[in-house]
Amino acid sequence: MCVLLTASAQTEVGSGVVAEPRNSLLGQGTAGPGDLADDSLVVSLLTCSPGTEAYTLFGHTALYVARAADPRGGLVFNYGMFRYDSENFIYRFLKGETDYELGAEPVDAFMGRYLSRGFTVWEQTLAMTQEEKAALKDALEVNYRPENRMYRYSYLYDNCTTRALDVVRAALGHEAVAWAPNDSVMTYRDVLHRFTASAPWTGFGIDLILGSELDRETSGEQTFWIPQRLMAGMETAEVRPDGRRLVASTRTWKLDVGMDPAAGFPLSPMQVMWAVLAASVAVTLVDWKRRRLSCWLDVVLWLVQGIAGFLVAFLFFFSEHPAVGSNWLVIMLNPLALLLIPNEFFAGKGRGPLWRLGRWDVLQCVNVAGLLVILSLFVIPVQWFPPALLPLVLSLLLRGCIRLRRGAPQ
Repeated sequence: MCVLLTASAQTEVGSGVVAEPRNSLLGQGTAGPGDLADDSLVVSLLTCSPGTEAYTLFGHTALYVARAADPRGGLVFNYGMFRYDSENFIYRFLKGETDYELGAEPVDAFMGRYLSRGFTVWEQTLAMTQEEKAALKDALEVNYRPENRMYRYSYLYDNCTTRALDVVRAALGHEAVAWAPNDSVMTYRDVLHRFTASAPWTGFGIDLILGSELDRETSGEQTFWIPQRLMAGMETAEVRPDGRRLVASTRTWKLDVGMDPAAGFPLSPMQVMWAVLAASVAVTLVDWKRRRLSCWLDVVLWLVQGIAGFLVAFLFFFSEHPAVGSNWLVIMLNPLALLLIPNEFFAGKGRGPLWRLGRWDVLQCVNVAGLLVILSLFVIPVQWFPPALLPLVLSLLLRGCIRLRRGAPQ
């Protein structure tokens, strides 16, 4: 889960607040680094449970630093903040040029925001030496400087969870943490599916835009970009060479508050797409009997294909986001499908298609060929495709073949 920032550092927006803390461990307000004796610190990893909204499905990670004498008066350091009101935010987000930043806020504000909305927060107190705690505090102070707060966000490789882990590992020594063996092997997509099961349309959309890079196998520490995977790994990790457990204790924070249910579409992608295929078959049978093609269904299908294709193609060719540039679905989902609409208009006016080779409709031929390639890739394992996509492919293929048959040479 990420926290939205506004230009005003203490304005509450959306899911959280920006905190330029008044009582700070960083020398702002009444407390400063000089007040922090190295033997007085408590360091914890905070993990927030997944929520029901799309931006909360994967949970959240933060670091908590406090004085031992005042364990509930410290600060939460959060690498998941971004400014939604920055210039060209949507465009930059799609291009993968979103800069996130490190924020700090009082623990009461952080906990209150999550607990009051029904989230569970797990606090893992880390068994670090005083020198290691001091090194972690110093690293956070350096990272929190205005010139260092920003970083280029990557949801797979550089996010709020991986940043928190990097700070802990740097304080301990990068090779000092021994993770428990984990023989379970899964793909990045498998990991995502575990958290999108409750939001099928979000999962469907993710599967459409993320390509074969997401199907690489991963295990153990490579899965720690997901908050709950990191929490589980920390629980059994040991610190070399003394072999102490990294987590000294774990505490669960939760209020008796229900989480707001997600306002989702009542039908799943699979149900909708099979309904589309059934409608396509029914309309095609009617067209066959009356020897005349219906245009409205094809226009709707081409609009869906083309609009989705515009997003997929833009991400494929222009975005810096990981996994979008390896998406084989760009063969089917691209803006060329939108050209089929004016193409049909010209053909219906008796002028013939926009581009033709003899009597063949070139645009239809290209579209059908792309659909056939994608259909074959459901069998050839170059990329995992969502099963709900298959009925849509069959619908487009059915209607495309019918239109090709109409214009085929006799």
